[in-house]
Amino acid sequence: GAALEKIAARHRRYIRPVNGKGLFYSLHLRNPETDEPLSATCDQIVLSCVRKGVMLFLTGRGFLKIVPPLMIDRDALFEAVGVISEVLDATLEK
Repeated sequence: GAALEKIAARHRRYIRPVNGKGLFYSLHLRNPETDEPLSATCDQIVLSCVRKGVMLFLTGRGFLKIVPPLMIDRDALFEAVGVISEVLDATLEK
């Protein structure tokens, strides 16, 4: 949760809110001018993460659904968060 909050803080203009509990989290991407969901951008981020080996759900609704397996190594979890962070940085800083 804290690692995702740090990512969201860097992109507060686009990411709001961060929802979650336990291992289930979601990041909601919004257009900062209209407050509409950034559905296409979010889907692009999901597909980029999948290409880099991080499994996310494609929602088509403007949010990243992050649900790692119940049995996940801590290092693997933080590696996945790193990939998500990298892809978000590259996509949202354009």
